[in-house]
Amino acid sequence: MKYSFLIFACSWILSASYGQNGQISSEELQVSDKVQIGTGFLNQDLFEVNVNAGINPFRVRTDGTTRLRIFENGAMTLLGNWGNPQAGELRINGYTGIRVDDPLSPLHVKGGGRFTDEINNGNIILSPNTGGLVFGPFMTMDNVDGEQTLLIGAGSVFADFGIMQLSNSSGDVTVQLTGEHINGSHEAGIIELKSGGTTKIMLDANYNDSGISRTTTDELEIRGGSDLSENFDLNGDKIRPGMLVSIDPEHEGKLKLTSKSYDRQIAGVVSGANSIRTGILMGQEGSVADGEFPVALVGRVYVLANGESGNISPGDLLTSSSTPGYAMKARSLRKAQGAIIGKAMTSLDQDSGLILVLVNLQ
Repeated sequence: MKYSFLIFACSWILSASYGQNGQISSEELQVSDKVQIGTGFLNQDLFEVNVNAGINPFRVRTDGTTRLRIFENGAMTLLGNWGNPQAGELRINGYTGIRVDDPLSPLHVKGGGRFTDEINNGNIILSPNTGGLVFGPFMTMDNVDGEQTLLIGAGSVFADFGIMQLSNSSGDVTVQLTGEHINGSHEAGIIELKSGGTTKIMLDANYNDSGISRTTTDELEIRGGSDLSENFDLNGDKIRPGMLVSIDPEHEGKLKLTSKSYDRQIAGVVSGANSIRTGILMGQEGSVADGEFPVALVGRVYVLANGESGNISPGDLLTSSSTPGYAMKARSLRKAQGAIIGKAMTSLDQDSGLILVLVNLQ
């Protein structure tokens, strides 16, 4: 009854205060409880202002749905009936556009934006197409000292490819990933690792438009193996790591197990014996310079050997024996010319076994 009377009174006051121009002529409207203006069944369309403590102070409802609500703690909800939002919180049920006529996502912003970490003082900056000729629209992130440590660019009309830069704590770029070469010479991915502004390592998926990938660096350290091998196809059965192989004169580019002592066609050792792996493996897919087996040409490799010409000591020169794939000590230097596989690094004082060899064909 109290609300009905208040609504009636407000309606009378407003109607009495309006002039022909539709403006309220009263300088002040005071209420002790609330103002509620509604139409439709059960006030489906409602405008409500509350002044009492503990009650939501402002609400707008149309077609029975609350469109806007402001809570006593300063929180606000749009297009939703969520209960008990946190103080100062804004909840929006729907797509929200900032400088956008028709938003396409829950938050659609035109013109960029900035997000700041209030604890660490870091920034995330979203920028429109103001990144120059290369970056185009981009996003950056700052560290706690305000130095830019991440940049992601979407490309521009002059360089329409993606780019990402990682920087050190001083803001110097140390890693750069680009969707293609920065000068547009070829469309292939590039990774650059920098130091002092100079590229020290580059991985190029299409070097100089050659269709060939290339890695460029000052120094390469291999920690996973100890020999340099090439892939070969091998003729024969029972081939296993550690066996000696020689050139197969009947099949171009292929090898076979050695089958005689002092074989001057000796070519290398099948890599991988005794868990010592290949360090660098070379070959060209789809050509004669390819194959199934890695054959060590240089480096430290375990080799199958026997005592056909006596016990083997470190430093002995090794050649092929009459046992297929096995090495032996080279007693005759005249016969061994052109048939040396390398030099023994460990001993063999039994019929046969694996010995470590420094492969060096001669």
